[in-house]
Amino acid sequence: MAAVIPLADAHNSDNSPPESESELLPQYDTLPPAHRRVGRQSTGWRILDACIEFFHPATRAPPPRINKPLFPGTILTCQTWLSDKLSRFSSTPWLILTFFFVLWIVVTLIQVHFSIYAAEADGEAPEKLTCTASLWSASGCGLNGVYCAPFSNRTYTFRCPASCLQVVTLDKALVGQNIAYHERIVVGGQPNYRGDSWLCTAAEHAGVIDDVVGGCFNVHLTGSVASYPSVSQNGISSLAFDSPFPLSYTISECQTERYCQDFSLASFFVSFIFAIMLLFCRLSNTAFYFSLIILGYWTVVFFSFDAVRFDDRFFSDAFANFLPLVAVCYIVYEYIIKSTLPDVNSYSFDMLIFYLVPFFFAVNNVAWSSQFPDVTLTGSVFDDPATVVMLFIQILIIGFFAVYLAYYQRKLQRLPKLISGYGIFFVLFFMLPLALPLLTHLHHYMISLLLLPLSTEVQTRPALAVQSFFLGWFIQGVGRWSFASPLEVASQQQAGDIAGTSVPSWDGLNITGWKNDRYISWLYTLDDIDYRDITTTVADKAKIDAYSLRMNDVEIYRSTSASYNVSTAALFDVPSLVQNGNLTVPFYFRVAAVQNGRTLDYSKPLKVYLNGSVVFFNGTWVP
Repeated sequence: MAAVIPLADAHNSDNSPPESESELLPQYDTLPPAHRRVGRQSTGWRILDACIEFFHPATRAPPPRINKPLFPGTILTCQTWLSDKLSRFSSTPWLILTFFFVLWIVVTLIQVHFSIYAAEADGEAPEKLTCTASLWSASGCGLNGVYCAPFSNRTYTFRCPASCLQVVTLDKALVGQNIAYHERIVVGGQPNYRGDSWLCTAAEHAGVIDDVVGGCFNVHLTGSVASYPSVSQNGISSLAFDSPFPLSYTISECQTERYCQDFSLASFFVSFIFAIMLLFCRLSNTAFYFSLIILGYWTVVFFSFDAVRFDDRFFSDAFANFLPLVAVCYIVYEYIIKSTLPDVNSYSFDMLIFYLVPFFFAVNNVAWSSQFPDVTLTGSVFDDPATVVMLFIQILIIGFFAVYLAYYQRKLQRLPKLISGYGIFFVLFFMLPLALPLLTHLHHYMISLLLLPLSTEVQTRPALAVQSFFLGWFIQGVGRWSFASPLEVASQQQAGDIAGTSVPSWDGLNITGWKNDRYISWLYTLDDIDYRDITTTVADKAKIDAYSLRMNDVEIYRSTSASYNVSTAALFDVPSLVQNGNLTVPFYFRVAAVQNGRTLDYSKPLKVYLNGSVVFFNGTWVP
């Protein structure tokens, strides 16, 4: 028989005899957890008890707190001196904070004016560009480039922001038969650049502006050029293209210029100094927090390296996002930050090192967040090995600190609630696309919002640094990319990338017709639309309105016939090339179906020579 564990009877403190036999047995709900398992000898119960005890300990530990501030006398002395000076004018902290923000607004507007709007080059105001601006857009120039004319004999003056070398394409761009992904789109150089090259990066490649401060330059349109070699100079390697293009340009320095430099890097340090000044104003934690949010957000909008701050529409969107951002930050403060922050005035040096520095690092670090805007379950980010490695390292770092914070949440008995909340979110996140025609897209600012609850009530120096980093990461995401939905339609998610629609096939190419009459032909087969119920003709059932044919990335044809005579393409003048004996000049063709006025995916490029040779995208060569 099992030994009876003697327990004091809570109902008979006078040690009187028990009234019934049941009182001889210990009451289960009054036993400590270790004794409750005596009757549960099965392995399953023991595992369950162990899991419950792991995720929800029997006793709640007190929230961790920083006991002693770093260098308490240094900043306190400065605070006292500043308070004494300011007390001559006002003893109200809110008036001091008002003066602070008036000063910050004046300094910021002066920086914005001279950094963006006051530029002058060769006696005129240059046109402001974003880092990815170009003279030619494959989808925006229209048939035969009519919307991008003229192609030659024209000069423009442009101005570029700083740090454009940090910007790369997040979509797969085809240059000839080469795929450019996570690269800077610069084709050619010395001296002609292809018309769709990014102007700012091309100017840095030509050496007329500096990446640190940007600058002004002149662009001269030179029309069609036979080919564009790859050129490596000034730290940039351009892409090669061995065929003509209707629009080319050269780049030269401006003769005279004023205020063309973009001092966003210096402006970032000015914003950081203003944030440090907040520590000396003897503010409450609430005033400090919201002041930091305002400083961080507008630093991203006006001075972040990756912000398209030379586009005035970006500023308009920033003002529209500001109030929703403040509302979200208020909720974050009430439920997460408020219980975590130490007293700002007593722990000023700690807040400087472990809060302001990580916050501004996240706010202005483009390299850290550049992978995340394109991370989707169907995105092309996973096609680039370097990007995958970088993303994997970032996930490991974030995961390490998430586990660190989860350890304290377990001790605070909050881990089961957090796990339940995360479970509900991810069930909805992955289940809704099964019921709706939408795709998932977990934006990086959403990742920071998801991780912030792990820092609730955890007041350690590493936890403060992680919390401020996630907060800054959220501010950077909204300030740069705006609020966005976690569920998107395919066209939103793919943007300029391949959307996965059916494409015409080059199996219909009549090579003899190409050699003799310069006809390009293609097929739109049943296999291309096998996801449809075919009851009539292929074109009718698939609702194909027309075909779009690109020659060297220029749309030269849009009609219903599945063939085209390339000799009639006025932009390339094929008959003159044949007449002059230039039969080894290659041309690149891509074809797409047009459905309800929308151009679907283009096919892989077909490379053809005027001598009749054909090279398919898979490398198959037909002489």
